[in-house]
Amino acid sequence: HIDDADLNDPLPDPASDGGNLAQAQAQAEGSAAAAAASAAAKPSIGGVTADQAVVDQLLGMGFAENACIKGAIHGNNNIEEASNWIFSHIDDTDLNDPLPNQASDGGALARAKAAEAAAAEEAARAAAEQQAQREAEAAAAAA
Repeated sequence: HIDDADLNDPLPDPASDGGNLAQAQAQAEGSAAAAAASAAAKPSIGGVTADQAVVDQLLGMGFAENACIKGAIHGNNNIEEASNWIFSHIDDTDLNDPLPNQASDGGALARAKAAEAAAAEEAARAAAEQQAQREAEAAAAAA
């Protein structure tokens, strides 16, 4: 984005941008609901549950999702230990296989993803309504 014309423009003030702020709040609420719904679906081994932030970092490094989950769990949610665990098991044939409790409760994971998608859709709908209202107000003011 280095060539974007608005690169040096100041960032918008969140207090004056109610539509985007409302959209962000709705998305945050939806994500919180999805997180609560997926709490039961989070895979664990020996009582250790994968920290999503660690899994996301490992995904950013290019590892497969199941390998990231296993790495986070076996690395006690420490990014360095998790990546070391993955590298030391990179040739394991089952590295990318789902965890046993993950495979047996795919319904909870699917429900959590559906809840997150519904929340995102609701946030987008609310943002579109707010944008339409702002445009109508601007048109009325111009008339």
